[in-house]
Amino acid sequence: MATLLHTRCVTHLSAVDPLDVLEHLAGTFGGDMALLHSGTGRGQSVLGFGQLCTLSIDAQGVPSVCFPPALGTLLPPPNEDDPLGVLQHVIAAAPFDAPHPLVGWLGFISYDIGRTLEAIPSHAVDELRWPLLFWSLYANYLVFDQVAKTVAVFTVEEEARDPAGVVEMLEMVRSKAQCAAMKHAQRGPCPTEHGTQTRSGGAAPVIVEEQAAEAFCEKVRRVQEYISAGDIYQANLAQRWKVRTAESPVRTFRRLCKESPAHYAAYLRIKTPAGGQLVERHILSASPELFLTIADGRAVTRPIKGTRPRDLHDAGRDGALREELLASAKDQAELAMIVDLLRNDLGRVAQFGSVRVTEARAMEAHPTVWHTVATIEADLRRDVKLAEILAAVCPGGSITGAPKIRAMQIIEELEGFRRALYCGNIGVISPDARSMALNIAIRTILMQEGMAYVYAGGGVVADSDPQLEYEETLHKAAAMFRALGINRK
Repeated sequence: MATLLHTRCVTHLSAVDPLDVLEHLAGTFGGDMALLHSGTGRGQSVLGFGQLCTLSIDAQGVPSVCFPPALGTLLPPPNEDDPLGVLQHVIAAAPFDAPHPLVGWLGFISYDIGRTLEAIPSHAVDELRWPLLFWSLYANYLVFDQVAKTVAVFTVEEEARDPAGVVEMLEMVRSKAQCAAMKHAQRGPCPTEHGTQTRSGGAAPVIVEEQAAEAFCEKVRRVQEYISAGDIYQANLAQRWKVRTAESPVRTFRRLCKESPAHYAAYLRIKTPAGGQLVERHILSASPELFLTIADGRAVTRPIKGTRPRDLHDAGRDGALREELLASAKDQAELAMIVDLLRNDLGRVAQFGSVRVTEARAMEAHPTVWHTVATIEADLRRDVKLAEILAAVCPGGSITGAPKIRAMQIIEELEGFRRALYCGNIGVISPDARSMALNIAIRTILMQEGMAYVYAGGGVVADSDPQLEYEETLHKAAAMFRALGINRK
């Protein structure tokens, strides 16, 4: 008989920086952890640690479940070949009481989940062997409210060994941060403190693999040939850089948050099997894009299409770049195509006539780029379940193309690498699977086995300029390279 695990709020404390807590835990706690971070300072962040229950499905579709006896007996899923169905089955089997919307399953869905949903050929090399999905419940959750300047401590009563120790740890981290701030004020900033060149020892980071500009431009032209032939209207084409680094992933993430504060940032440290061994993997995401939120039966998606670099040293030029993007018929058409695609995707699980575009095109300012974004909403059918919703919308339209399936096939043919988590989704799913919040994992670095993998891409349409498309990927990757300590001019 399953036991309902009760999560209770132990205490509320005054502000502690979630990045300070993350760095402390990364150095003192050996297990998996996950931080969903509102890096703009205007929202809430959640940090989960002390693994309680985990579902991982590897690149071959083989599930691995950690399901403690306290949760009861986990029966086999109806169909082990359906990763999203397995996810739905495991979440439904775990009786977990969550008193806060950010206290729930934290994890990700890979872009490559699309290979299980549609007929996608196998051309690209799966070098990283990332899981198709990975989700965990934790024994401890810290919810940081950056507006109220508080942190709430939630622990699972039956599993948390030392709630008082968590509170003591937070007090210690805050005290250390206050002391460091006082010393900083007295002596002035250290030349390397939190700077992009700070490293934790070892050799300087170096790019060991990247694509030549002309090779990427040729791929853009191949996409345009497919557009001319009538296969697609648009495809999102990406490139990848491979960087050898000895840097701490958490410190790199801190610098990424400084270089590119983002609404939907995330850091995860996990260990998953690959090739007969456990591999420690790190996700460092500074995503500006909301893929999907579901609450009270309403779904919202906010695709980004349209990018210009920013010039924070010249307000006049910065404003001119903004106006250039706003006036661009090409970028407006790109966004309109993806809006139509996402309306279609949501329509598969929405109540008839409820899908609506509430914001057709809006401008957003980010630290390194300008973006245009749309908002689409829908009321979900009452009988629709988690797996059906995710199957209808994954992978996201803004990072595939239109029509989606043919665009995914062309991406597989041309890019040459499996995207793994890049362009997948990171976020939180409630224990009852009735609400969720997922980002699109762009502006995201994957780190494992001494390597960092940096990705950037953009939408290609009939009138795209290949060189400008290449340069757009450099603009998008700029903050990630600075976070890694690489200065690309």
